Amino acid sequence: MPNLRNNIKNELFKLQQLNEVKIGKKGYTYSIKLDLKYIYISFEEFKNNKETKLNENRYLGIDLNPDAIGVSILDNGNVIHTQEFSLKPIFNKILNEKLSSDSNRMKYFQNKLKFETFQISKSIANLAKQFNCKSVFVEDLHFKGHDSKIKISNRKNKNLWKRELFINNLNKRLNIEGIKLYSVNPAYSSFIGNMIYDYTDPVNASIEIARREYEYRIKKIRKNFIQRCW
Repeated sequence: MPNLRNNIKNELFKLQQLNEVKIGKKGYTYSIKLDLKYIYISFEEFKNNKETKLNENRYLGIDLNPDAIGVSILDNGNVIHTQEFSLKPIFNKILNEKLSSDSNRMKYFQNKLKFETFQISKSIANLAKQFNCKSVFVEDLHFKGHDSKIKISNRKNKNLWKRELFINNLNKRLNIEGIKLYSVNPAYSSFIGNMIYDYTDPVNASIEIARREYEYRIKKIRKNFIQRCW
């Protein structure tokens, strides 16, 4: 086997232990694929075996921008925590230095952006776990909305923004804790958020994203379920 990072090595050891079971007992499903260069081992994330009571009325909203991420936690409509994660110092250095995409310094900044993106994803997942949030709502920028924040420079949007990396890593971390991630149409979230709330722009938008999706998805589904039961 090649040299592996400790976290990957630990996951493979855990997978091995889960499948060292006696005949007749079910192990942990995985698949292996080989090619001339790599060994691919695929399996689902390990679930957290500790029972954590998640609060259905507590939820986290996320507003995504290339260089800033706004986060808010609401409990039945009341804001109980807000936070903003900024990547602006890294973005400013890249844009001010006018680096070429294949330069060593640009590669350094790209790696730094990936690392910081993973760290932000980890921090947000920890917040959701800490506050026992049942749901996390993140804006889906595939919607063709009218939010002016989506109209950003091509370089920030296409070459620097690690959006998919963030979403995939966050979804993986939340899935381990049994927390559901939902995508939300972000149209006008910044405009409405800034009209109502008095935090920073990304945080204001995250509150509006959390509010609208909770009202639409969670409360509406719960109301329809109760009506059907009656």
